Amino acid sequence: MLIRLPMTSRPGTSATFVFVAGVMLLLSPVGSAHAQGLPARTLMGTLSSSDPLDADGRHHATRAISLDAGDELDVQVAATQFSPRIRIVGPTGFVVENDAAPSTAGQERLRLAATSSGRYVLDVASTTPGATGDFALTLSRRIDPAIAALQRPRELPVPPPSAARVTGATAPNSVAAPPARVVAVLVGLDHYADGASLEYVVDDIRALAAALESRGVARREDITLLGDADATIENVRRALISTVQQLRPSDTLVFFFGGHGGVGSMALYDGGMRAEDLSAILDASPARQLIALDSCHAGSFESVVHRRPNRVGLFSSRANETSYVAPSVRSGGWLDYELIRAFREAPTGRDQTMEISDLARYISRGYRRDVQGVQHLVVARGSRHADLTLWRDPAPAVP
Repeated sequence: MLIRLPMTSRPGTSATFVFVAGVMLLLSPVGSAHAQGLPARTLMGTLSSSDPLDADGRHHATRAISLDAGDELDVQVAATQFSPRIRIVGPTGFVVENDAAPSTAGQERLRLAATSSGRYVLDVASTTPGATGDFALTLSRRIDPAIAALQRPRELPVPPPSAARVTGATAPNSVAAPPARVVAVLVGLDHYADGASLEYVVDDIRALAAALESRGVARREDITLLGDADATIENVRRALISTVQQLRPSDTLVFFFGGHGGVGSMALYDGGMRAEDLSAILDASPARQLIALDSCHAGSFESVVHRRPNRVGLFSSRANETSYVAPSVRSGGWLDYELIRAFREAPTGRDQTMEISDLARYISRGYRRDVQGVQHLVVARGSRHADLTLWRDPAPAVP
């Protein structure tokens, strides 16, 4: 639900406050060509059980605003029923947040001077899983009124918080959460527009899709394959955006790329996609996300995972290393090969759940056995404090 409340900020101009999913955001007044210092406004909001959950079970609201280079933003939130947290993600993927506990109980404040123009994502959450309650949000900005704008985000259906989210059982007097899905976007290139080439990668993304489907964790219609001339910058971008828009917080996105790469860049058919561009697309969803890259310098994409608790990464080599084709096993790369095997046969932990630690352990053993130090697997976690559940294997059929 989107509610706009026009308010007068000074003679001749008006400001707009937008209330979305328990968060009030201030839009700039219009009618001035110069940055204006706006008076701070304090507004009441509620973080409720209907707001999305992140991978650690914390309710949050994530919204996007546009800032111009040089704009200044001051955000304060105060709450008595929960300890609040604020995080701002910039257009190039950098994150501004407080690592330490707030200096005053129940309050947190962030200040940001925008160094580049673009989309900034504001995330307000509780620090404790499941916590809800009222809060006061204060925003003050020095902005260029002609540029600032708020993008209305899509609304995601959110399962009710309950024991059913963890155990699979239906809590009394509650609606059963819709089953979590695994949705995959798999990109691989053997041939490029400029004549560069590799081997076996397109076959590998087909094998990855088949492994997810045969394991019973992903449906064919939930898997997108983009190979060779189909793997253009625009096609990959559209596939990711379309997929992210369909995800529920309880779903898991698997994104795989196999091909050439440079430091901070994936080489697609007609050009490169930067790490910050990939991250900006993925930041639109709180769903669980597994990012797997098999390319030279793949480890330089660790920044895509950094401080995103719903995201993990598997990278075929360190940022300063080459990743090699694996012709002895007819695979486009060693991560391709080990990931296919893991999707097919890696054992799950308790309750038939596949945690990132289970998957990484299996692939790491394969690297030690098959790769033998030629290149080094990089496992990146967005949160150091919790494992991430990727999926639950279906229960065996009862004879």
